[in-house]
Amino acid sequence: MDVSSLKANVFVGTAIID
Repeated sequence: MDVSSLKANVFVGTAIID
């Protein structure tokens, strides 16, 4: 798994939740 992809995924997920 790519760290960049994971970071981006978490960032997007947080933005959606927020």
